[in-house]
Amino acid sequence: MRRPGYIFFVCFAISLALGCRHRGTPLYVLVNRVDGLGKSSPVMYNGVNVGEVRRMKLLGDSVLVTIRLNQELNIPLGSGFVVNYPVLGQCTVNIEPSSQTSFFRPGDTARGSYQAKQLIENEWTDSSRTSRNNQAMRKIIEGILMLVDTTGRDSASRPH
Repeated sequence: MRRPGYIFFVCFAISLALGCRHRGTPLYVLVNRVDGLGKSSPVMYNGVNVGEVRRMKLLGDSVLVTIRLNQELNIPLGSGFVVNYPVLGQCTVNIEPSSQTSFFRPGDTARGSYQAKQLIENEWTDSSRTSRNNQAMRKIIEGILMLVDTTGRDSASRPH
């Protein structure tokens, strides 16, 4: 003979388990590219991990990224959603909060942007830095040549 309490407990446990799977606040971000971003990529807010990427879907020339926030979080309207593809490390969606006092609601869609970190390329293509980079490279080359010259003289003066 089965107890009604046992059946209730099993149903409650199953509904709780299914509910946990969908917990969190969904938001959608429309971006032009998602290089390096994948399912489970972190979503960061002021440097704190607050969620993850759940899925990505091509939508015309853009990509609709579904993110799920782990907690109730008041994200101000006008906040930036930036897909950050670093030189090293994991690709993330960074939320850069605005100062507005109205907030996104669950299921809202925001426009995002894509930012690839290209440290070396940016340093060499920025015209204001080119002459400083050239001067620095000349000093490095001069230092290497002096080191080679000094090492060559030291080894020539030693008896073999």
